[in-house]
Amino acid sequence: MTKQSALTLILPIAGEENAAWLNKELTDIGQQLGKAPKIDFSKSGLTHFARFVILPGADANSKAKRLLFTSNLDGDFDGYARELIDNGIAPGIDTIFSKCEGYQSGTLLNEASATAFFNSKNIDSNAFYIALRGATREIIQQSADLREKMDHQLDNGELSNEDKVAIDRLYKDCENLRSTNSCLNDPPSATISFGAKVLGVVNDVWEWLVGVRYDGNNPEITVETQNHLYDMEDLVTQNQLTAVVPVKKNVFARMMLRLILWLISIQVKSVKGTLLDLATIHFARWVIIDDGNNLLFESNFDGSWENYIDDFVDHASVGMNLIWANCIGFPRGGAKDIESFKAYIRANQTPAQVFYSAYKDLTVRNILTDLSLSKKISDLTRPDGEPNFAMGYYGA
Repeated sequence: MTKQSALTLILPIAGEENAAWLNKELTDIGQQLGKAPKIDFSKSGLTHFARFVILPGADANSKAKRLLFTSNLDGDFDGYARELIDNGIAPGIDTIFSKCEGYQSGTLLNEASATAFFNSKNIDSNAFYIALRGATREIIQQSADLREKMDHQLDNGELSNEDKVAIDRLYKDCENLRSTNSCLNDPPSATISFGAKVLGVVNDVWEWLVGVRYDGNNPEITVETQNHLYDMEDLVTQNQLTAVVPVKKNVFARMMLRLILWLISIQVKSVKGTLLDLATIHFARWVIIDDGNNLLFESNFDGSWENYIDDFVDHASVGMNLIWANCIGFPRGGAKDIESFKAYIRANQTPAQVFYSAYKDLTVRNILTDLSLSKKISDLTRPDGEPNFAMGYYGA
């Protein structure tokens, strides 16, 4: 199974002039994605999502800007460095990185130095969620192409009656997948078991330990969203969220944060298609940065920002509380005080100047169905052993 990796680079920008240049240049690149961008990630067969974000300084008193570059990719950094060079993507990134302190221009143009740079500068994620572990960018795209080709042939009557019967059965199987797969639907209501009650008590104790004291929503809170955040949202089917929040200074909060993220990192390795009952997240990462002083959260998700946060509160408020209650400024009532929680996220969110999606029209649900569809095609063969229809097969 091909693994997916999370590349996280944070580089200090060399002065205000370079920061201004990067903001303008990256904004222009972001607006040109899909047209003729100077950095064309669509040439990469390994990149699922990538982004550039200009971050504020490591603390509130610092005026220095920093450049965040992240990528969700197939394979390891060695292969990624080689592919960026072979497909002509590296020179554009190299030009961007050349505006950062300590970066030697041309580093990304050589495979050995690029690999060494990625491996030495990458900040390991404390928790990294992958919706479809092992499903490469190529497989996802091929499965989508196959489904589109089937739709086209059906619409244009290019299949025999036998083929149509086979495909009709296949589609019904995939619809059955949608109706039975728990990650594609809201969980059914059920009587609360004794074990669930005990777990609820344990969660309440954990929330109390990290400082959550929910006593109703704060009616004075209104969520304000700056235009620069709106400008980078709802451009494609997916949206992006990048937030950096300061971690509390006390030892208990820092130890608790690391413990919670460690537990989450174990949990997410065994799930497929859903994170805490959310079937809209493609990739997400939590990274403790700046010597433990800040927490970076990054997510690539389907749908609107409002719906995303609402879903988080509905399905994962305990998890959100256990993570962010260890950070400065988190609302006393936690995620259940939803307007305060939204205001907290917006206040700490930074827009991505560049946000790239390899499959901008596909949701997690779409991909799950396409993968199932392409896998089932291999079972549909004629008595002579030939495929039931000549479209090819892309294994999932």
